[in-house]
Amino acid sequence: MMGLVNVNTKLHIDLEWWEKEGKDFNYFLYQEMCPECKERIKDFDKAIYIDWIDPETAEVKRLNGLWETLITCCSQKPDYINPELPITKAVFRIFLANRNEPLSAAELAERYGDKIGVADPHRILRILTAGKVYNGIKPIKPSKPS
Repeated sequence: MMGLVNVNTKLHIDLEWWEKEGKDFNYFLYQEMCPECKERIKDFDKAIYIDWIDPETAEVKRLNGLWETLITCCSQKPDYINPELPITKAVFRIFLANRNEPLSAAELAERYGDKIGVADPHRILRILTAGKVYNGIKPIKPSKPS
C-alpha cells in the first residue's frame, strides 16, 4: 500500500477509488441500508443530492440523499455495526455512519473494538491495508507541500 502506514495513519473511503474501479457507490450504499429504508427507497440509482448544514461549522455541504438516509436512520439501529459482520464491512459501515470522517486503526480499535469484535489496531490495519482494497477504504494520501 502507498508508503508506510501504521496504526495512527488515517483511513477513509476514497470516493475516487469507486470511480476508477467503475463501481456504483449508490448500489453499495443501498446494500448497507436497513430493510425499512430499502423498502421505502427502491430506486437507488436515482439518488438525489441534498444540502446538509454541518452543526459545528455551519458549512453547507452537498450530500447524497441515500447516504444521508443511511446516516440518520439505518446507522442508528443497535445492530448496524456488530461483531458478526466481517471487519471490512463493519469498518465500511463506520465510515458511512460518520460521514467518512478519517479514523486511524488505533481510533477504530479504541472507539469501535467491542462493536466490530477486534480491539487490536495492528490486526485492523493489516486487514484494511494488506493487499486488496475493500470498498475503497484506503489511507489518506499525504498532502503535498506547497
